[in-house]
Amino acid sequence: MSEQKDNPIVAVEGLNIAFGAHAVVQDVDFTIKSGETLAIVGESGSGKTVTAMSIMGLLPDAHTRIKGSILLDGKQIVGAGANVMRSLRGRVASMIFQEPMMSLNPVLRVSTQIKEMLQEHRRLSDAEATAEGIRLFDRVRIPDAKRRFNDYPHMFSGGMRQRIMIAIALSCSPKLLIADEPTTALDVTIQAQILDLLNEVQRDTGTAIMFITHDMGVVANMADRVMVMRQGRTIETGDVKTIFRVPRETFTRM
Repeated sequence: MSEQKDNPIVAVEGLNIAFGAHAVVQDVDFTIKSGETLAIVGESGSGKTVTAMSIMGLLPDAHTRIKGSILLDGKQIVGAGANVMRSLRGRVASMIFQEPMMSLNPVLRVSTQIKEMLQEHRRLSDAEATAEGIRLFDRVRIPDAKRRFNDYPHMFSGGMRQRIMIAIALSCSPKLLIADEPTTALDVTIQAQILDLLNEVQRDTGTAIMFITHDMGVVANMADRVMVMRQGRTIETGDVKTIFRVPRETFTRM
């Protein structure tokens, strides 16, 4: 039992990603275990989001070359087909993006968007999906969730839209939650509430979190371990205290 618990939810080894002849990720290795948060930091264009998108199988097929190994819950997803990835997305791994208004469909009610996940992956009836969707909205502290369940995305504030995205991401109890700068577009007060919510979810469920950010204050509060990327490569990896107190690399200190 302990051996199974120690197995990483995601294990990336020798990951190389190129768009045509342009290499964007080179020789990246990392693991994330259940209940652990790995923060991936680095300047814009360092390969953070591309790495995350490769785990979700969301990179465009045309002109994209991926080499190496990505084990997601023990399944090799490099070279896996669309059906395999559909079965893993939502159920094993979910992703929260930076700008919820770009992720939510503006012409569909938020109830439709969360029920779609619940019906596709958990095979719930319409009534069951409605009840579960409202429960999840309550879980992420959307006020008056039952009344607002059929509203459209534009009727919510930015912070509330991000809570809806978190509810959708959590709807199938994923083992890995990838959060790609989920608080960048929010003010400081709302940012703190969203981070507290993610910490609470992790305590309750044991979800592994991969957190992409530029904000080192967020890293200090959220992460167990940190991976620093630059120009597509891993510069340094370590536990959060070591990275902050005695970073080895000049770029990390910068």
